[in-house]
Amino acid sequence: TDQSYGQDKILLISGREIPCRIVKITDFDILYMKPMSDIVKKVERDGVYSINFANGNNVFIYKPNPDIDDEMKYSYKEMRFFIIGEQDAHKGFKSPASFVISLAAGMGGGFFLTPFYGPIVPAVVSFVIGIPDPRLQPKTVSNPNFLTEEAYVAGYRKTAKVKKIQALVKGSLIGLAIGVGTRLVLIN
Repeated sequence: TDQSYGQDKILLISGREIPCRIVKITDFDILYMKPMSDIVKKVERDGVYSINFANGNNVFIYKPNPDIDDEMKYSYKEMRFFIIGEQDAHKGFKSPASFVISLAAGMGGGFFLTPFYGPIVPAVVSFVIGIPDPRLQPKTVSNPNFLTEEAYVAGYRKTAKVKKIQALVKGSLIGLAIGVGTRLVLIN
């Protein structure tokens, strides 16, 4: 379509930003359209931190809940630090060692064990490596002063943990495929 309008922006609690035009805000959802689209999409209010409107107004959708024992307990300011931590980890955190170790475990399990037992090796290795929280990588932090904010560190670690687990699963599956494939080629 040929729409020209200023862009609103939805900031999700996950740290993701959605450039859009707000269509409607209901008690449960926020309806929006992405630029150059006529398709109305929706996002649940529970997952939204704020909306920055093109006219400069900023509306907080997030409501702190101190009775809950997760990130929803944070004040507005703390939640903003939590989100920045998530964004920094999403942009910069890498876990190549986790990928390589799980790749090797998958290859070994797939090659040396039967197809039934082969996946056990990378699963156990991934589980053991995935237990500890990832370390903060200072070069990926947008502002070193944020490291004193508990909510920032929690947001960073949450996203870094997800990325670490994704690297472990990816490495395990690729390694398993390589190990089983190599075994099949060499046996036949």
